[in-house]
Amino acid sequence: MTKGIPIKLEPAPAWTAILLFVVITILGIIAGAGSLLRILLPVVGFAVGLFLYRRYPVLYLGFMWWLWFLMPLVRRLIDYRSNWVNPSPVLLVAPVVTWITVDTFVKYLPRAYKQGGLPFILGFTSILYGFIIGLIKSTPIFAIRGLIDWFTPILLGFYLFINWRDYP
Repeated sequence: MTKGIPIKLEPAPAWTAILLFVVITILGIIAGAGSLLRILLPVVGFAVGLFLYRRYPVLYLGFMWWLWFLMPLVRRLIDYRSNWVNPSPVLLVAPVVTWITVDTFVKYLPRAYKQGGLPFILGFTSILYGFIIGLIKSTPIFAIRGLIDWFTPILLGFYLFINWRDYP
């Protein structure tokens, strides 16, 4: 008789939140509740991300990475089981969870120059300049979409730049 390998998911509150997000996603896809998932996933993803960011930063980073990898697949599965929507709010889950790190950006940006953070400052000012030009020359929706697309990697990189000692 073989014994199963016990799986310990520690810390339990963090894994409970992550598994809740996964279960909501899977059950919603199976049930064909695409309309509900399109609203629920960004909200629940943000809540789980914020909880992990505040209490379990290492798991936050892993959760965020997996969202970037899996949300396009989840979007396609939702579209397959229900109707196709473009643009899909499901694709906003990963950027919304990444934008939680704007807290780190605001808090540490003034000191970042002394720590070697000049590339982040230059990137931020360039994106801000492009956003302002986008507001003038285009519609606010396109300018905001560009801001989300371009500023998200800067936020993630800056978060890792500041907190690199916390990750194995």
